[in-house]
Amino acid sequence: IGGRGGGGGVEPALTLVERKVSVGVDLSDSTLLAHRLQEEGFDPETPTVWLAEGLLMYLEAESVEQLLLCTRALSAPRSVLLASMVNAVAVEKAQKATSPLMQTWKWGSDEPRRCFETCGWSDVSVVQIGEPEANFGRWTKEIPSWEDKDQSRTMYVKGSIA
Repeated sequence: IGGRGGGGGVEPALTLVERKVSVGVDLSDSTLLAHRLQEEGFDPETPTVWLAEGLLMYLEAESVEQLLLCTRALSAPRSVLLASMVNAVAVEKAQKATSPLMQTWKWGSDEPRRCFETCGWSDVSVVQIGEPEANFGRWTKEIPSWEDKDQSRTMYVKGSIA
């Protein structure tokens, strides 16, 4: 990406991750999460990409809210949060499924944009799997209409900090 330095409309050079650190923590305790991240050298002044893929449905509602609030509080301008999430109907169906893992689903939202915005994320976008922005030629089923509230849906949500 682009050259170095500022000005002239040139994008700064892309900095790849220099190190990856795994941090074991109970996600329902946002204070502990922030503390453990900073213990491992996390810098809240550096723009961050947060990824919560295949995670939120396994958390209680309060833990989801705390995670969204905590990541927002630790995010510098130009940070982004990317998450996959399901709606309430998907959680209800999963809890009745034969799969023991799916039976542990606890949370889904029919208002993902509002969830993110309420926790301080802006420029929130939501796409459903199968829509052009989230298909990549792999989705062969009919895409449920957003108006059909009885359909299970999996969504990708992006929020950012200006």
